[in-house]
Amino acid sequence: MLVVTDGPHRQVLRRAMQPFFTAGWTQRYASRLVTAVEDSMMARFDDPELDFARDVAWKVPITAVCSILGLPVQDEGWLCGTANGVLASQDPGITPAEAAATATAARAELIAYLQQLVDKRSRNPGDDLVSALLSGSGQSRLPHQDVVLNVLSILVAANETTRLALAGSMVALACHRDQWERLRTDPSSLKGTVEEILRWTSSGLNVSRTVTGPTRLGGEDLAAGDVVTVWLPAGNRDPAVFAYPYRFNPTRRGPAHLAFGHGPHHCIGAALARTELTVLLDFLTARVAGWEITGPLRRTHSNALSGYSSVPLRLVPVGR
Repeated sequence: MLVVTDGPHRQVLRRAMQPFFTAGWTQRYASRLVTAVEDSMMARFDDPELDFARDVAWKVPITAVCSILGLPVQDEGWLCGTANGVLASQDPGITPAEAAATATAARAELIAYLQQLVDKRSRNPGDDLVSALLSGSGQSRLPHQDVVLNVLSILVAANETTRLALAGSMVALACHRDQWERLRTDPSSLKGTVEEILRWTSSGLNVSRTVTGPTRLGGEDLAAGDVVTVWLPAGNRDPAVFAYPYRFNPTRRGPAHLAFGHGPHHCIGAALARTELTVLLDFLTARVAGWEITGPLRRTHSNALSGYSSVPLRLVPVGR
C-alpha cells in the first residue's frame, strides 16, 4: 500500500494515484460535494437530535471517495458504515475482542466488494482511480490484490480523517464566535480558516518514519532502520513554530502545518480535504447564521486519530 511503501514502487503508485487527488480533478465532482452538504444539512435545521459528527460529517468524504473510485451513489451509506467497522476499536463501548471481530468482518466485506469492483474495471475500465491503477504495464502493472488493498486504504483513511476535520471545524467555530463572524463577513478569510482548522484539528495523530542513516534527534542517537513516530498535533502546537499555538487564529502566517505530514509521504489527499472543508464552510456562510453545541462532546477513542465522534448541535438558519 502507498502509505507503507518506499522507493521506486512508491513512486509508481503515487504517480498513478496523484492525478485523481489534484485540486483540478476535485473540481470535476465539486457539484456532487455541494449537493451532499446541502442534502445532509438542509433537512437538519429543525432537528433537535442533530449530531453533526454522526448525521452530517460522514456524507461529504464518502461522496468524494466514491467519485474518485467511480462507485455508485447508492453504495455510499453501506461503504461508510462498513469502513467505520474497520475502525471499531474507536468505540469505547465494546471490548477489544468485540472490536477485533467487528473489524475483521468489516474488512472481509470490503475486500470482497472491492475484488468484484476490480474484476469489473479490469474488463470494462472507466475514468476512475481503480481503472488507472489497473492500466499499468510492465513493472508498473499492479496485481489485482495490490489494487484492492490500496483502494481499501483510501476508502478507510480518507473517510475517517476528513470526517473528523469537518466535525472539528464545527466545534472550533462554535467556540470562537469572533472567527465565525469574521468568516461570514469576509470571504477572503476562507483559505486561512481552512488551514487553521486543519492545524487545529490535526485529525491524524501520528505517522512513522524509518531512519535512513545515522543521525541524532532530540538528544537521541538513531541508526539506519530505526523507526521514529511523529506526533502531528504536537508539531502543530510547537510554540517555537506557531505563536500562541493553542489559540485558534485563521489569520496566522508562517510555516505550514503538519496536518498532512511532510516529505515524500505528504498526504496524497490534501487538496481533496481542503476542497471538502471549503464546500462545508461555503454552505455555512451562505445558509447558516450560527449554531450552538447542545450536549456533551465525545472524543474519538483512538491512538491513531483525533477528533469528535459526537457533536450535538442546533443550527440557526439565516433569516431567523
